[in-house]
Amino acid sequence: PAHLDASTHSSESTTSSASSSLTMMMSPFRYHPSHVLDFPRFMMSDPFFSSQGGAIEAQMPEMRETDNAYQIQVSCPGINPEDIQVTIHAGRLVVKGETKSSRDGWESHRRVEKSVQLPESAIDTTGVEAINEHGMLLISVPKIRLQTPTPRSIPVKTAAALKQ
Repeated sequence: PAHLDASTHSSESTTSSASSSLTMMMSPFRYHPSHVLDFPRFMMSDPFFSSQGGAIEAQMPEMRETDNAYQIQVSCPGINPEDIQVTIHAGRLVVKGETKSSRDGWESHRRVEKSVQLPESAIDTTGVEAINEHGMLLISVPKIRLQTPTPRSIPVKTAAALKQ
């Protein structure tokens, strides 16, 4: 089985030119993150952001192993296939995608960055395929087919035979 070492970063944010009204909606005295790493937790616990579906989404890529390949599934909703890059190097599969749009004075930005560590010695990087289907990226990384070992008889020679 493959060792799944996945790291992810994904975010969605929506801003408006009326950012001062956003500031008024959030009480600055209610909670102040004391450390930069507390900020995502602060954002998720704030009723304004949680009612918007969450400002930060960190979802691990799903991975399963078949006899012939590793299948990785990454959620990339709202990101066009041409805006997604899939790379593989030294056994690490990396998916990055980003899109920006604006409508009615609102700007939307989506960014996805996920990585999965695969066993480097067991994958065929030349046959990797990625298919985007309704915002779900399906990546297939073929395994290297090792030859089935066959028994072989090794003749034993004597030292005297080697000297001749």
